Amino acid sequence: MLLVAGRGIHAEILLVRLNADGSLDAGFANNGLARSDIGPHDDLPRAVALQLDGKIVVAAQVSNPLPVSPSFALLRYGSDGQPDTGFGTSGVLRVPFFGGLDSANDLLVQPDGRVVVAGSWRSGINAGIALIRLIP
Repeated sequence: MLLVAGRGIHAEILLVRLNADGSLDAGFANNGLARSDIGPHDDLPRAVALQLDGKIVVAAQVSNPLPVSPSFALLRYGSDGQPDTGFGTSGVLRVPFFGGLDSANDLLVQPDGRVVVAGSWRSGINAGIALIRLIP
């Protein structure tokens, strides 16, 4: 099994699960493909990881209605490719830092099941590393 996160033609987040032979896994989401259109503009997946319980986490930058800058966000799906509605709001957790341009860029599932997510924040001329750790 291979999980791939990418950006769709309509700037939505796509999550694809492939079988060992490279074919789409028909038992995952909608014939192997999960689509998540979070914000009104470009949503950009940056990393994907599998949790110990089989749930899937995607680190992303998601858009907001203008003039609000993009957000640092995590999306979580069940092992079937459906959004985990018990996580954040309908499967999406936005993490506000300083109200500027934020992005979740990478993630790691630790052996104890906790999820560490790294990214960046920018507010005006100030910028820095954005780091969170989630307890499942």
